[in-house]
Amino acid sequence: MLSELLSLESEMVVALVGAGGKTTTMFRLAAEQVARGARVITTTTTHIYPPEPEQTGALVLSPERETLLEHAAAALARHPHITVASAPAHEGKLRGIPPKWVADLHTLPGVDFVLVEADGAKGRIIKAPAAYEPVIPSSANLVLLLASAEALKQPLSDAIAHRLERVEAVSGLKAGEPVTPQALARLATQQEGLLKGVPPGVPAVLVLTHVDAARLERAEMTAQHALASGRLAGVVLCSLDWAQFRKA
Repeated sequence: MLSELLSLESEMVVALVGAGGKTTTMFRLAAEQVARGARVITTTTTHIYPPEPEQTGALVLSPERETLLEHAAAALARHPHITVASAPAHEGKLRGIPPKWVADLHTLPGVDFVLVEADGAKGRIIKAPAAYEPVIPSSANLVLLLASAEALKQPLSDAIAHRLERVEAVSGLKAGEPVTPQALARLATQQEGLLKGVPPGVPAVLVLTHVDAARLERAEMTAQHALASGRLAGVVLCSLDWAQFRKA
């Protein structure tokens, strides 16, 4: 299971940033932990689409902190996994909660994990953050840096990259050049890239999604370059069917 590869332990706040499957990964981790008997809250500090009924036991919405916590506690008494946000937002999404509220959710009785989508990517598969991104709560004790292996070998463009100019600046690529393992590793391990905003001392793990047999060699090369930077706690290569963990 992905949770085992990440060595998730109880009493964790896990933030997910980057692009290429944050929401899917968040709900996958939640389901795995629930299957192991944990109680989990999924939430966002940015925006997410409302979860499907099979993804969560209950959806709790309130723009007021005390009301949100009260309703979340009541929902957790009935469901091992709930999703929390502040209100409906534009484009059918849910507006996230202030990052300081994440610690409050974590202290609710019986909560083992809070999983936080802390970044946006407009559906692209790689990204570099703007000045105001990501929105990682200070209570996070693990940050997952997501990027899709689908980007490897593709020409760099705004069709695959969110904030193309920032991706160019961090990765060293120019628009139209193919995305290489070295460039993707730079994007993941630079302080202006996916490591931006990670709290001091908090481990960061690169999660390369959409890895299949055709992309495995290039994904492994990306992992090697990323680990060689000395800035990551590990790299996970994963798809819907399998996962592989390489630890620094």
